[in-house]
This record gives sequence, structure tokens and C-alpha cells, in this order.
Amino acid sequence: MDFEQTLPREEHTMQLKGGLGRRISGIALWTAVAYVLLHLALVPVFSLLTRTEHKKGNTPRNWGLAYQFHEVKGFPGFAIPAWYVPGAANKPIILVLTGSGGNKYGTIAKLMTLSLHEKGYNVFLFDTRGQGQSRGIKTYGIGEAADVVRVLDHLSKIHPDKKIGAVGFSLGAASVLRAAGMDARLQAIAAYASYSELDSDLIRNGVAVQLKTMLRGKVPRKRHTYADYGVKAARWIVCPALVRVSLKLWSGTFRSIPTPQEAVAAFGDRALLLMQNDGDPEIPVRQLDALYQSAQTAKKQKMSFRSNTHEPPFWNEQFRGRFKAIIQGFFGKNLK
Repeated sequence: MDFEQTLPREEHTMQLKGGLGRRISGIALWTAVAYVLLHLALVPVFSLLTRTEHKKGNTPRNWGLAYQFHEVKGFPGFAIPAWYVPGAANKPIILVLTGSGGNKYGTIAKLMTLSLHEKGYNVFLFDTRGQGQSRGIKTYGIGEAADVVRVLDHLSKIHPDKKIGAVGFSLGAASVLRAAGMDARLQAIAAYASYSELDSDLIRNGVAVQLKTMLRGKVPRKRHTYADYGVKAARWIVCPALVRVSLKLWSGTFRSIPTPQEAVAAFGDRALLLMQNDGDPEIPVRQLDALYQSAQTAKKQKMSFRSNTHEPPFWNEQFRGRFKAIIQGFFGKNLK
């Protein structure tokens, strides 16, 4: 009798435990799904929040230069808006690519265009995906490298006899280096503040820097401490492996894209100029060293500048003059 009376209680306990187990499993499953979706959303959200555009009326004509508008066929569904600033007929073409927060009308683009055009070079400026007037989502060098190759295809049809070089900054630097690993038509590259590879430390630091910049722009100054706590938490929450998967998915290309470090290892005898600030808060200087050591070309140079910023300190007049001479000298020697 006692056994018969206790049996239903045991079954009830087992049912409770079973229900609790299913609820815990369901919560764990949905938490995992949300975690993955968070990383998938991270890429387009950062792309949108770091994008800068320029007015349609802002063109090289405002810099005192003639130009031609080009539209390069990009990833299916969108085009790459570009400007071709013609120079001397016998001079090569140099691509100019800016960083994540820039565009083809920004300060860096203007200074580089004027410096190169002064020496007769033909300059090609364009906005890679998610930049300036170009649609799409930034994938921090993966899809952008494919965009650069499409630009090379476009220019090779119009100017088949011209040599092509490139100067890139940050995201633009990583993009041209990765593209050069796939396409030998890029014969000389000057890269400022490129990463060598998207390793875990770089991804976590990049997320932290982006969040800190955005939050400090939105949160009142007296609440900055809370914003800093959020940034620290994000460094631990983010999964670099999922970020890399997300970047690849949003790039829309199944093509194997080499890392900048893999790309420079296949440079052959092409010219390479690597530059970075010694106090760069976003990309460790060791990544510059890794690129230089991996580069298999006798025509490689490495330069470090004294600055605690990620961007080149163009607000410093002395730096501007020095950098102009460096860029003109590099292409004058290596792209004839």
C-alpha cells in the first residue's frame, strides 16, 4: 500500500525534473541562437555607425582638378562610385583608398590626390562597400579586396597599357594588400596602418575602440564610467571566431581572400612601403613588424612615425610635408 501511494509522487517528481530540464535546454538553445545572431548583426551595425558620406556636389573640381566620374560594377546589386583624375599621358594610375571613417572626398583623399597629381600621376579614387556613396556593408578588408580587383578589371579595360599602384590607409591599406595577394596588376603599394591578420586580440580591441567612440559620443560625460564598463564587458562577450564568420558571410564572396600577411608573402619583386604610428591605439605595432618580416620582396620598406593616433597626423604641417615627399619618392622610384 505504501509503495503504491509513493509511486505517483515519484512520477510527479520525475515529470517536474524533466520539465525543468527541457526549460533549461530551451533557454540554453535560445541563448546560443541569440549569441550567434548578435555577432551576425554586429558587422552591419558597426558598418552603419562608422559610415561617413559626402555631398554629391563635393568633387575634385573643388580641389581645382578636372575629373571623370566612373561607375565600377561591384558586388551584384550595387556599383562602386569613383573619380578618375587624369594626369600625364605617360604616367601610371594610383588608387587611393581611405580608412573606415573616411571617403573619397575626405582630407586624406584630398591630400594624396593633390600630392600625386602634382607629379603627373593619374589618380583613381573610389568608395568601397559601405563607404561614402557606395552601398553595401563594410567587411573590413574581405569584400573590399574583391572590390579592388573589380576596379583593376575596370581600369585594365580602359587603360590596358598603364601600370597601377595604390596607397591605402587603415581599412584601405588592408584592402589593397589583400587584393595584391590575388592580383599582380597592383605593382607598387604604400600601406598605412594595416593589420597583418584579424586575430582575436585585434578583433576584441577593434570592437572596444568602436564601442568606446560611439558610446562616448552618445552618453553624457558624467556617465562615461558606465560606458567604459560596457566596453570592457564587450571585450569578453565578443567571440572572434564568430566575428570572422560574420565578416565572411556579409562579404558575399566565396572566393578565398588572403590576409595581408599572406598577401605580402606572395609579392614577388613588387614594391611595398609599410607605415604606422608607433603609439597606434587600434593596431599593435607588432602587426607592422609581422607584415614586414613576411614580405618576400627586396623592394620593401618599413617606416614608423611618432604619434599616439591611428590616423596619420596630417594636422601637423611638418608631418604633411614629410609624408608628401615619402609618397612621391616611393612611387617615383618604384612605379615608372
